[in-house]
Amino acid sequence: MDIKERIKRITARAVAGNTTTSHDSDIKSFWAWAWITKAIKPHYPTRPDLIESYIIENVEGFDTDTDRLLVEFGYKARRGKLSVATIRRRVGSIMWKHADQNLDKPVISQPVKDLFRTAQKLEVKTGRTPKKSRPITVDILLKLLKSINGRTLIGKRNRAILVFGFFSGGRRRAEIAAAEMRFLKEHRGGYLYTLHRSKTDQAGQGLILPIWRKRAKPIKIWIKAAGITDGYLFRQIIQGRVSDRPISGQLVNNIVKDHIEDIGLDPSEYSAHGLRRGFVTECARRGMQIFNIMQLTGHRDMRTVQGYFEHGDVELNPCGRL
Repeated sequence: MDIKERIKRITARAVAGNTTTSHDSDIKSFWAWAWITKAIKPHYPTRPDLIESYIIENVEGFDTDTDRLLVEFGYKARRGKLSVATIRRRVGSIMWKHADQNLDKPVISQPVKDLFRTAQKLEVKTGRTPKKSRPITVDILLKLLKSINGRTLIGKRNRAILVFGFFSGGRRRAEIAAAEMRFLKEHRGGYLYTLHRSKTDQAGQGLILPIWRKRAKPIKIWIKAAGITDGYLFRQIIQGRVSDRPISGQLVNNIVKDHIEDIGLDPSEYSAHGLRRGFVTECARRGMQIFNIMQLTGHRDMRTVQGYFEHGDVELNPCGRL
C-alpha cells in the first residue's frame, strides 16, 4: 500500500462518523439529480459546468417532475427550494469527494459564486431563515422528566438521556449516543464525564463535564437497573432486555420528540438539539458568563453561542434598563 493510500485510510478513520454520513447523503442527492435531469452517472473528476447547473437549478427551484422524483426516492425531505446553506453544503460535499480521491477540485466560475451571494441576500429579504429547534429550558425539561414512566427500563433510560444531554453542558445527540461508561467517574455525589472527542474537538483534547448531585440521580438509577459496568452508557432495549448495542443519534432525537408530544408541545418545533439550545438559553437567563458557558458546551466560536440566546430574553438584559 502506497503512502497516499495509507494517509487516506488514517484520515477516513479520523473523520467523525456523522460527518461522512452527511457527505454521502449530499453526494447521493447530487448524482440523483444529475441522472434524473441529464442521465449522467457519477464520475470524478466532475465537470464544473455540471456543478454550476446544479447550483443554478437549486436557486431557481427544480421543475415539478424533478422535485417530485427527488422527494419520492428520498433525496429531498420535502418539495420546494433548498436553502442556500443546504446547496452550499451539498456542493462542499462534492468538493470533499474530489479531495478524498486526490483530485483537483472543480473551479466554480465567479458569476455562479455571485449567484450564491445574491440568493443569500434574497433569503434574508424574504424572511426565509433556517428553522431552529426551540430551546428545551429547565422548566420544559422538568415537565418531560415528570411525564416519563420511571418504573420501566425504557423510562429509566430516557430520563437518564435527557438529564445527561442537558446537565452535562448541552450535548449534541451524537455525543449522547456515543457516551461510554469508562469516561464517567463518580464525584461528590454526582459525576464527572470526560468528553474525549466532539465535533469541535476532533483532536481529542477532551472536556471535563460535571453533573452535580441530584441532577445525576436518573443516570445512577439507569446504570443500576441496566447493570452497566462498561461499554456504552445508553443502549438499545430489545424485547425488554438491555442490549450491548448503543442507541443512535436518531433515536435520541425521536425520544425527545415523543416526550415533547406527551407534554402537549408541538414535536415539529423541538429536537434533540433543543437540549443544547436550552442549556445555553437557561444559562443566559441566569446571567452566567458566556466564557463559562463555552467551557461546558465546548464551543470555540463566541458568535455561535450568541446565536443560541433567544430574542425573547432580551428584556432580561440589564443594559436595556439604563
